[in-house]
Amino acid sequence: MDIKKLFALADRAKTIEAGQNYALPNAVFCVLLDVLFKGKEGAQSLRVELETEDSDGLYVNEAYYDLFVLRHSDGEGLCIPAPLLHVETAMTLTKRALVTVRGQHDRQHEPAESEEFFRLWEQFHEEVSPARLLDSVREHLSKSARLAAGFLETE
Repeated sequence: MDIKKLFALADRAKTIEAGQNYALPNAVFCVLLDVLFKGKEGAQSLRVELETEDSDGLYVNEAYYDLFVLRHSDGEGLCIPAPLLHVETAMTLTKRALVTVRGQHDRQHEPAESEEFFRLWEQFHEEVSPARLLDSVREHLSKSARLAAGFLETE
């Protein structure tokens, strides 16, 4: 699996998914969590950050805006809002995270043809099987986040 390619796919999907549910970037995040947690090839190139505006933990309601970031050794990052993750996943990431001040996340969105979305998913599935995707998403995303992203429940 090409971790750099997954970062690039997620970045492109975020650029063209303005107003969408970020299903592909969130799927990539979950697959990369498996790489990190299970010590698979490439795990050593990933680190975890928790971006927050409440580093003292004084405001419970502010946690909604906290972001977990998987950062590649080359500096590229992929983030997900903390509340989208299972509690167990979020707690594990918190223990590993470098806490940082939340940065700017102003992305310039571009319109895209629906064919580009399909091409991105096809490229993703060249790296990750559908079964592995579903296992990763079920393990790391909350049920509400899975449903919002269109990942069908078969349980």
